[in-house]
Amino acid sequence: MTKIIPVFYACDDNYAPLLGTSIKSLITNASKDYFYNIHILSCGFNADNQKRLSALTSENSRLIFDDMHETAKEYCSKFHVRDYYSMAIYYRLFIANMFPQYDKAIYLDSDTIILGDVSKLYEMDLKDNLVAAGQENVMLEDIFGYYVETVVGVNRHDYFNDGVMLMNLALMRKENLQGQFLNYTKIKTFTVTEDQDYMNVLCKDRVLRLGYEWNMMPVEGLCDKPNIVHFKITLRPWKYDGVMYEKEFWKYAKLAGYYDVLRAIYDNFTPEDRLNDQLMCRNLALMAIRQTKQADASVPIDENGFVGIYAAQLVF
Repeated sequence: MTKIIPVFYACDDNYAPLLGTSIKSLITNASKDYFYNIHILSCGFNADNQKRLSALTSENSRLIFDDMHETAKEYCSKFHVRDYYSMAIYYRLFIANMFPQYDKAIYLDSDTIILGDVSKLYEMDLKDNLVAAGQENVMLEDIFGYYVETVVGVNRHDYFNDGVMLMNLALMRKENLQGQFLNYTKIKTFTVTEDQDYMNVLCKDRVLRLGYEWNMMPVEGLCDKPNIVHFKITLRPWKYDGVMYEKEFWKYAKLAGYYDVLRAIYDNFTPEDRLNDQLMCRNLALMAIRQTKQADASVPIDENGFVGIYAAQLVF
C-alpha cells in the first residue's frame, strides 16, 4: 500500500494564485513513491478557484478543502491579527486535534515554491521533538532578537520560522498542545509575529533544526540548492524585480495557470505600494522595540536614532 504524506496549507481566496503555484511546484518535484493528501484549511474558496486548484493534482495526489468556519467561529475571533494577515495564520495550531488519523504532517505557507522532494522532509526522525523547522533570520537582528528574548522568552538563535514545518502531530495530541495554546492566549497576546510567537513558546527546546535548504529566504549566502524557497515581504517576485529564484517562481505560476493573475499584481504594484511595505516593516520594528522596552527597560535598544530604512530591509 502506498504511504500517504499529509501536507497542509492555510489561506483564503486572496492567496489562491500563490497557493496554486506552491502546490504545482510541490507535486512536480515530489517522489512518485508516495501519495500526497494536500489539505487546504480555509473558510471557503470560490467555485472557480476550487476547480482550478483541484485540477493541479496528479495521479498520486489529491486536494482536500477543509472548512474552518466552526473553528474560526469558536476560537479565532479572539485572536489578534495585523496588516495583511487573516485568522488563517492560527489554523496550523489546530491541525493535530482536527486530524487524528495522522501522526505527523508537513505544513507550508502558500508563499513558497518547492524545488525538492518533500518526502525527504517527511521521513525525518522527529524523535521527541514537536516540530522540525528552520531559523527565522530576522530574529538574529538586535531589534527583533531582543524582542523574542525579552517578550517571547526564546533565545534568538533558537527562534524558528513556522511557515515550513514537519509537525509531530501524535506528540502534540499527547501533550495537548492545542489546549496549552488556548490557555496561553488568555494570559498573553502576541502582536508582532503572532502565531509564530505562540508556536515558539509552545515548542521551546523541542525543535529539530532544519537547514536553510528546507526554508530558504531568497538571499545570497544561505544555501546553494534549496528544496523550499520562502518569499517574504520585499523579496516577492510577484511584486519586486531581481528576487532570487524568480524564474522558478514564474515557471510554476505558468504551470499552475495563475501567471496572468500574478503578473497583473506585479504590473500594478506602485511606488506607493512599495513605500507601504517599507512602512509596515518600520512600524513592526518600532512595535518590537516598544514592547521590548516595556518588558525590560535595561535592554540597550530604543527608538532614539532609529532609521526607518533599516527596518525596511527586515523581511518575514
